[in-house]
Amino acid sequence: MDIQALIKNVGGTIETYFLDRQVTTCTVSLYTSTGTKKVDTASATCDTTSTTTSAIAEAGDDTLTLTSASGVVEGRQYLLGGTDGSEPREVVTAKSISGTVVTLWGALNYDHATGTTFKGLRVSYAVSSSACDTLFWDGWADFIPSSGDVNTEIVYCVLRKIPDDLIGEPDIMMVFPSGREMLDTGIDLPRALREARDQFLFDLGGKNRAHTVLGASVFRRPCAIKFWLLRRHTMGDEWQKTMDVLKDEYETLVTKIIEQAPVDADQDGSTSGVNDGGFTMVRLDRA
Repeated sequence: MDIQALIKNVGGTIETYFLDRQVTTCTVSLYTSTGTKKVDTASATCDTTSTTTSAIAEAGDDTLTLTSASGVVEGRQYLLGGTDGSEPREVVTAKSISGTVVTLWGALNYDHATGTTFKGLRVSYAVSSSACDTLFWDGWADFIPSSGDVNTEIVYCVLRKIPDDLIGEPDIMMVFPSGREMLDTGIDLPRALREARDQFLFDLGGKNRAHTVLGASVFRRPCAIKFWLLRRHTMGDEWQKTMDVLKDEYETLVTKIIEQAPVDADQDGSTSGVNDGGFTMVRLDRA
C-alpha cells in the first residue's frame, strides 16, 4: 500500500486491503518506530460491500453490471469471483459508477458468469488527534483480522506531509508528451501516479519523505519523471535514450532537493533545534 502519514495533533485515516478475501471483523494496533503503542487493538472499519454481477462479463471488458452498486466507491479495490477455487477471481478497481454499472480501471483478465460475487476489500481506521501527539518515523500499523494473515502497513506521524495526490496526468504529459499513446489502456492511472509518488519519496529518503518546506511544486517534476522511469521496460528500444536523459535529470533533481531541503530532523517545524544537524554532500565526477 501507500506511504501513510498522520498529522501531529490532527490524526488521519490509515487503511489496508486484504486482496485474497473480504474481512468483516478486524482490529488495528498502531506503533511508533520505537514500538510504543499509540492505538491498542481498536475496532477497524471493514468494507462489507457484497453483491453479485447481473450480467455476463468477458475477459477484456472494462465494465461490470451489478445487482446493486450500493456502497461501491470510486478508487477502491474489490474482489470479483469466489474464494473457494471454483471460479476465476481477480481484484478490480472501480473507476466510476453509474446506476448499477461499474466502470473499471483496466480490463478483466477472465470471463465471469452472471451471479459472480463482488466484495469489498478495504479495511480502515480513523486515528484520533490524541493518538497523534508524538512525531514518529517508520512506525507501523497491524491490521489483525479474526482469522488469516495480518496486514502490516508503514505509518508516519509528521508535522506536514507531501500530498498524497502529488501529480496528475498533466504533469506526466508535460515531462513526456509522446507517452500518452504508450500508456496501457488497462492501467489503473490513479494507483500508478501514487506508486510514482511513493517510489520518489523512498528515493528522497528519511525525513525528506514528509515535509513540504520547499513547496509541493518542487516535487512534481521529479515525481512525474519517476512515473515514466517505472515504465521504461515497456517501451521500445527507440525510447531508451530518452529514458536515459530523464533518468539523469531525475537523479540531479533528487540530489538538489536533498541538498536544499532545510534539516528538520525532529520535525518540530523549526530547523534550529538541537537535533537538527546539517550534512555535507560531495559529488565526484570522473574526468
